[in-house]
Amino acid sequence: ITRLSETVYARRTVPFVPGTDLSRLFASIRPGVAPGAWHRFGPTVWGGINEQARKLALLYAISENHINPTIGTDAANWASTLIMHQTRRMLFMAGSHVAENPYHADCLRLIRKLQAAPDRTLPHSVLLKRMKMNARCFKKSSRPLSSKETLC
Repeated sequence: ITRLSETVYARRTVPFVPGTDLSRLFASIRPGVAPGAWHRFGPTVWGGINEQARKLALLYAISENHINPTIGTDAANWASTLIMHQTRRMLFMAGSHVAENPYHADCLRLIRKLQAAPDRTLPHSVLLKRMKMNARCFKKSSRPLSSKETLC
């Protein structure tokens, strides 16, 4: 029985298909306009997508031919499309779940509760119960707060 820790693997460089300029394709992955969270999370999230796309293209190439893989245009296009979708989705989720302060967190929770409700409406009593906060805090959350106020 050989153990994985005792196995020595030789590193290999997986080439691009000759005649294609895939490095330009990977370099052309640019941030798009992502609503909501761009100013807070955008630079961090978009910073590593080029490398992630290269890794995904490598996986695609290995899945096509595990003995002699080469990264082709199909692999690069698939990887670029997938990573762009995943990155935009991540920014969307961050924008709708990450709050700057407790008041903002309560507002996001309230919006999610209303969006999940049938017809996007709920009676006041049901919404109050689902938010799990007392009536004073709930009433306070229904109006804008000054920067020095707290919700509860």
